Amino acid sequence: MGAKPRLSPGRGGRAWRVAAIAALAVLVIWIVPLFHVHVVELRSPAMNFEASFPGGVSPTVTTLATIADKFWRERLQPSAAGAPDAAAVLTALRADFPGGLDRYAHKVGLGGLAYLYVSGEGRVVRKDASQILVALGSGEPGQPVVALQTGPVFGNAVRDGTGLLSVNDFPSLDEYNALAAELDRLVETRVLPVLRDRAVVGGRVAFAGCAQAPDDPRDAAAPLALVPVRAEIR
Repeated sequence: MGAKPRLSPGRGGRAWRVAAIAALAVLVIWIVPLFHVHVVELRSPAMNFEASFPGGVSPTVTTLATIADKFWRERLQPSAAGAPDAAAVLTALRADFPGGLDRYAHKVGLGGLAYLYVSGEGRVVRKDASQILVALGSGEPGQPVVALQTGPVFGNAVRDGTGLLSVNDFPSLDEYNALAAELDRLVETRVLPVLRDRAVVGGRVAFAGCAQAPDDPRDAAAPLALVPVRAEIR
């Protein structure tokens, strides 16, 4: 006897398999939806920082040190001349603490720290290794006093105190924090030597600086601890 001939599937069998495969594909897509791959371009700090300069920033600016220097020269120093008068700010805080904060303090984020950005002029009444006390105005007793910090600078007062910068200008918090350190370094190299070397008790100093706002009305009577961003001996 010869071998039985193999039966080839008919058109009906092939159609059934195609329909089954299609149905299975629909089921898989319904259970596991198709996804899209998004390519996110991470811009450099210099590119993101461009929004902080009305005239733009050169694409060749690539280091945070250069960015900090550009910000210092083109935005921070010009803004210092227009910072609120320190005597007026401190007087307002003493008279109406919540109202003074609402008017003059700059808050960082929701529930974040509040900072003051002030300028003024006064007479040096005390100088030590870490600060210079300046009685504002004529320097008479009872005038508000600021304490210009002359020791090593740490923290975010300069970066956050002016309100001119935002974390959204940078691709990550690391760059934003690194900028704070660069700005602190500029204070130490460009401002503090003037105060340490030339300020004397009885002399006059014009200044601008940033400080963390007091969080208690009783602290408003104490000298305001300022990180100076500009200082001129008069």
